[in-house]
Amino acid sequence: MSTTRLMPLHTGKGRTVGQAISDIIDYTENPQKTDGGRLITSWQCDSRIADAEFLFTKNQYIQKTGRVRGEDDVIACHLRQSFVPGEITPEEAIRLGCELVKRFTKGNHAYIVCTHIDKAHIHNHVIWNSTALSQTRKFRNFWGSSRAVRRLNDTICIENGYSIVENERRQPVQNLPVGGRILWHLRVSDRRSAGLCLLHLRRCGADRHLADGGSPRCSHSGGCCRLGGRVPRSHSHPVACHFQNEHCGLH
Repeated sequence: MSTTRLMPLHTGKGRTVGQAISDIIDYTENPQKTDGGRLITSWQCDSRIADAEFLFTKNQYIQKTGRVRGEDDVIACHLRQSFVPGEITPEEAIRLGCELVKRFTKGNHAYIVCTHIDKAHIHNHVIWNSTALSQTRKFRNFWGSSRAVRRLNDTICIENGYSIVENERRQPVQNLPVGGRILWHLRVSDRRSAGLCLLHLRRCGADRHLADGGSPRCSHSGGCCRLGGRVPRSHSHPVACHFQNEHCGLH
């Protein structure tokens, strides 16, 4: 049985792209955790200089496409895959880690997989370059990517004869922040648009209505929240103004 956690990597304050990549790779490749470096493998890159190769690919991407992102750019993805103690060997764990990342990225991104054995539970740290091998595309951390990784991980565990988490504990909706409760009530296809609009929804009192025990409902079924044009005009979402006199002007 194994669990996963997907963590997009950003530069952060006071760091360059190269420093951010080097920091995370240095941690994952710690020889004290990887049996002297034996439990490290890579694909389409050299694990010893993976940070430099990742950075080179990003520079090539900028030269080929001319696209430059700010501090919010995802420069790499960090995936942690943890196994229940005593169920798997380090060698098998690293094999499953490689299979997981290669299938999830469809083989389009260079990656390293480091298996740590310093804890009671064996766990993998997987780092893949957000810039594709083609140097013209980047990995998109889509809405629900963590769930997609978890489902693929369960599939791989079943295929290889390992157990999975049957009853995952979920946070009760009443314990979520108001904004989280708004998203919880929406259809999956609408959550991304609503997530972009939550700050604007506060203007029309949707969060106050929900905090008082109500549920989000659309009073403008054909409307859309443009939010600077990032959401298509034709897209409608089921959260809108609950107070006709306080219409926010976004629908």
